[in-house]
Parts: sequence; structure tokens; C-alpha cells
Amino acid sequence: ILPRPGRGLRLGLSAAEAFSNGTPAVMRDIGALTELAGGGGALLYRTDTDLETHLEMLRTEPIVRDRLGQAARDQYEREFAAEIHLRKYYALIERLSKSRTS
Repeated sequence: ILPRPGRGLRLGLSAAEAFSNGTPAVMRDIGALTELAGGGGALLYRTDTDLETHLEMLRTEPIVRDRLGQAARDQYEREFAAEIHLRKYYALIERLSKSRTS
């Protein structure tokens, strides 16, 4: 379980790393973290009580923890794996090179 109790918006790199290992995350419902959690591998919280509730649920309910962990790994494979980033990067380079020659 990756708890993200920070108050401010931070890059979700640690969440992406956790997802790569099938580790569910508990993140504040703010900015890009909300979007990152949309893949199903994380729980969002707004209050400290929500945070405590989510952490306790993941600690005591292995089926929920496993389901979220699998969703996290699936999201990683869809959105963050190196092959995905390289494909997007090469497509961007190709688009940019075509736009410069047009």
C-alpha cells in the first residue's frame, strides 16, 4: 500500500512506480492525482478520516487490496510502461518533423 498523505499537488511518479509493482495507492483527491487514480489502482481521500478509513480497509481486506493491486498493475501496463512512452515519444517526433516540413 502506498499512502500519499501530502497536502499539496505532487507529480505522481511514486504512484506510477507503485503501480508497476501491483501496489495500490491512497492519494489525496487533488489535481493530477485525481486523474491518475482514475485507472482503478488507487483510492482517493479528501479528509484525514477518509485516509484512515481507506488505509484500514486495505490493511484488513486482502480481497480489496488484491483487486486494487491488479488494477494498479493493469493501469501501469496501459499508461506508464516504457514501451507505451516510447511509442508516444516517437509518434510525437514524427508529427513534429512532418509539421516542420509542411
